[in-house]
Amino acid sequence: MSIYGDISNLEILSFILRELCLDWQIINYQAAPGKSPAAAAAAETALTGADFFFLGGGQDQDQIDILKDLQKIKKTIREQISEQGAIFLGICGGYQLLGEYYCIAGRKFQGLNLLDFYTENSCSKHSSKYKEKRLIGNTKAQSSNKSIGRIFGFENHAGRTFLKEKNKALARIEQGSGNNGLDRTEGVFSSLNKGLIIGSYFHSFLPKNFQVALFIVRKILEKQKITLSQKKFWEINQTLENLNRVQLEKLKY
Repeated sequence: MSIYGDISNLEILSFILRELCLDWQIINYQAAPGKSPAAAAAAETALTGADFFFLGGGQDQDQIDILKDLQKIKKTIREQISEQGAIFLGICGGYQLLGEYYCIAGRKFQGLNLLDFYTENSCSKHSSKYKEKRLIGNTKAQSSNKSIGRIFGFENHAGRTFLKEKNKALARIEQGSGNNGLDRTEGVFSSLNKGLIIGSYFHSFLPKNFQVALFIVRKILEKQKITLSQKKFWEINQTLENLNRVQLEKLKY
C-alpha cells in the first residue's frame, strides 16, 4: 500500500542517509499467495533487526487484503518496536491499521492493536455528525514537540480515527480535518516501550516536513549507537526543502 506518493517518504530517508555517507537497506516485505512456509518464514526473519517500518496509504480493499498478512507478522513487528527500539511510520490507511479496529462499508476489522485507538466511518456511532463526507484537502498542524513543529500535508480519507487517553496526538490541526474532523487532533505520536510509533493522515509527509525525516534518522542512529557531528547534518543540502516550506506556508487551505 503506497498511494498519493507515499513511497517518497522512503526516498527522503534514503536521501538523508546517503548525504550522511551511511549504508542502509530497504526490505520490501511481501507475503505473496502460494509462497512455501519456508519462504514465508524467511521473509518474516528478514524483518528482524529492522530499525524502521513504513506502511503507506491504500484504498479500502487494499487494507482488507493486506491486513491478513500483517496479522501473521504482528508479533515480530511489536517485538522490534517494543524491545529493540524500532520506529514505525504509518500514513493514512497504514496508520489506521495500527489501532484496535477499523470499519469499512459496515464491516469491522481487527487492527494490529499496537496502539489504543480505533477508526470508524460507515459503522460509526459518530456517523450522524459527519454524514459519510470524505475529508480532503491541503492541511497544516502544529506539534508541541520542538523537533516536529508545524507540519504540512494533503489528506483524503473517509475514516475517522479516535485516540484513547493513553495515546498522544502528533499535532493539533490548524487547517484541515486531521484524525476525525471533530477534536482537532492529527495523527498519533506514542512510545511503545523502547520504540516509537508515528501515524498521520498527511500524505507526502516526510517530503513536506524534512525536520521530521531528520528526527527519524537521528532516532535510528541513536538506536544503532552511531554518533555523528552536528556539522554532518548542517551540510545536508536542504535548498529544495526550504523552498518547499515557503510555498507550503503560502498555500490556501
